[in-house]
Amino acid sequence: MVLTWRQQWRQARAIIISTPAYLDNLPGVLKNALDWLATSGEADGKMVLPITFPPTLPRGEHVMQSLLWSLQALHARIPANVPLAQADLKFAENGDLEEGESRSLLAAALDLLS
Repeated sequence: MVLTWRQQWRQARAIIISTPAYLDNLPGVLKNALDWLATSGEADGKMVLPITFPPTLPRGEHVMQSLLWSLQALHARIPANVPLAQADLKFAENGDLEEGESRSLLAAALDLLS
């Protein structure tokens, strides 16, 4: 599984990581997955867009800082970081994110990956 994880990072043009906060920090599984990239270098120079997804802001600030520290240690390129509050997201019946500030922020961040 680790070899597949590393191969997927090598092959990706860019990576989007969206995470909730657990005890105001990264989920252990995500931190462990990032740790597996530390010695092999797949994240070195890779464009990574970190997104936190707390219920409300400013919750999630610590998880974003922790994620940024991990990505910086891996030498990833981080064009922006996006804190999206669950409470601010509104979805249409078809599942699409409705127009608004959160959608605009997310669209602008995704444009940085192209």
